[in-house]
Parts: sequence; C-alpha cells; structure tokens
Amino acid sequence: MIAGTKTTFEMDMSHFNKVLEKYSHLTSKSMVETVNHRAANIVFKAIKHTPKTTPSQVRADMQNSARIAPRAPLAAILTNYHRGQKGKRGLTGKAMKKSVQRAIRYRSKGTNFMKAAWYGALDDLKPYTARIRRTPRNKAGFTTKGKARAERNLNTKKPYATVEHGVSFGSEVKPAKRALSKALREEVRDMAAYIRMKMGVDWKKTKTFQ
Repeated sequence: MIAGTKTTFEMDMSHFNKVLEKYSHLTSKSMVETVNHRAANIVFKAIKHTPKTTPSQVRADMQNSARIAPRAPLAAILTNYHRGQKGKRGLTGKAMKKSVQRAIRYRSKGTNFMKAAWYGALDDLKPYTARIRRTPRNKAGFTTKGKARAERNLNTKKPYATVEHGVSFGSEVKPAKRALSKALREEVRDMAAYIRMKMGVDWKKTKTFQ
C-alpha cells in the first residue's frame, strides 16, 4: 500500500504521496504520525469546502441518474442496494416509487448532511489534530457520520490512513468530490511550502527528488 491516504474517487494520488513522503523526511514526526496528521487535516478542510445542502439540492441529487445505472434515479439504486444488504428483494413499480419518495423526504430533513457526514471521520482522527470540531448532534434525520481509520502500526514502512464519507453515494455528488480534491491540493501546497523552506530551493527542480 502506498504511504498516505487513499480514495475511491477517480483522482491521482501519486503526487500527493510523493510530497508527503519527502515532507515526512524533513519533519521531526515519524511517517506514521505524518500520515495520520495529514489525514485529519484533509477531513477538516473537506468539511470547510463542502457546501451547505438545501432540501431542493437533496431532491435533485437523489432524483438524478446514477452512474452505475443511467436509467434509474440514484435513490432507487440506493434503496435496492440497502435492501440487498439486508437479504431483501429489490423493489419495483409503485413500491419503489413510494420508497424513493420516503428516502428523499428522510434525506431532506437532514439539510447539510453532506457536510456533516465528514464529522465522524474527524472524530476518529481527533487524537492526531488540534483542529477540533464537534459532530452535529441535533440534526433531524441525520444518523450517518462517516468514519476513518488511522495507521496504528508504528513499525510499518508503508503507513496509510483511510477516510470514509458518511453518505454512501458521496462519490456521486460533485460538490463532495470537489471538496475532497480541494482539501488534497491545499495539503500538497502546505507541505511543498514547508519543504522549500527547509531546503532553501524549489525541491521539484532538483534531480534528487524527481
């Protein structure tokens, strides 16, 4: 496993991990500490950059076509997916329509749930960051908070941390994907600035680190 963080979104992590590895060599922290700290930073920034959600946006997202089945609304795909996880048969026709309407109504009660669904991951990474934000406790209809796995093997040479957005269809929602991408870019810029300060040169132009 490549050192650093991983994502199910379609984005190239090679540059991020390259900068992360060089950054770790120049700090007093171990690679494991660095990976966990940066994973927490990414979640914190993803929360900041995820736009607030309105009921109308929720309805639009849930009624949009799913990437895996362009002819079906996302809400229908999620309904049958969750039923399948429980060993139940998939719905069709009127039963499906009623279930979709119920799912949209349920999601709409928890406005801002796309932003709040990062908070569970931040809770799991609190020991590795000074940036503390309380997880929302009073959001009606909001139960999914996401999760994260920090690297706990202090002896591994290839540490990695995982972060999971709490909404199962988060990768289908463009604002959530953009928020994560922006958080990653900001972390790269921050680490690159530290590297340049330590080395006194633009490290990307040196042959040693190409």
